[in-house]
Amino acid sequence: MAKGGTSCSSAIFLTEFFSIILLGYFFILRFSFIFFSFHHMARNLHK
Repeated sequence: MAKGGTSCSSAIFLTEFFSIILLGYFFILRFSFIFFSFHHMARNLHK
């Protein structure tokens, strides 16, 4: 009984950890995309 409960809690922890990693990955992706687009726009403005 206790063994099953620990495995279930560990699975929930793994899913939460994975979702946090995915959220951080998408945030970094969006931030890098905005940064590169802004850099490209600034370079075009300097021309």
